[in-house]
Amino acid sequence: MTAQAQPISSGNPAPGFRDHPDHKVTREPFKGIVEVRRNQVPLARTEAAVLVRETGHTPVLYLPLINLNMDEMAPSEHTTYCPFKGNASYWSIAGGAGPGDHAAPAENAVWAYQSPYEDVEWLEGFAAFYADKVEILVNGLVVDATEPDWPEKL
Repeated sequence: MTAQAQPISSGNPAPGFRDHPDHKVTREPFKGIVEVRRNQVPLARTEAAVLVRETGHTPVLYLPLINLNMDEMAPSEHTTYCPFKGNASYWSIAGGAGPGDHAAPAENAVWAYQSPYEDVEWLEGFAAFYADKVEILVNGLVVDATEPDWPEKL
């Protein structure tokens, strides 16, 4: 009989999954070029986005932090906690020169789990944008990522 290798625990399991075993947080590679902008100001561009699906939530694109234009963002003191993913840090986006809502700064518009629970450790190094605060483009076309089934419409 051969022993099977067991995953090594980092000692940081997500308590949410213990209490809600049917809750899912999954990821899948996202094919295409993803761009994020606000008031025509480029905030991110990548071909390495991942689509995260979580029970009870609209699918969210997470982009590698290295592909974000951090010159347009400022760290926020705002934080949140998720029992499935961990503590999230936030950034606000500077205001633009154009008309409308996007000319004002977007407070806490970007978030990342910089030390996520081991169950979702693949989130480390990625960040997401609130889709109602930015414009998200996939392969040059604007998508409404606030719609629950937006990925299936591509």
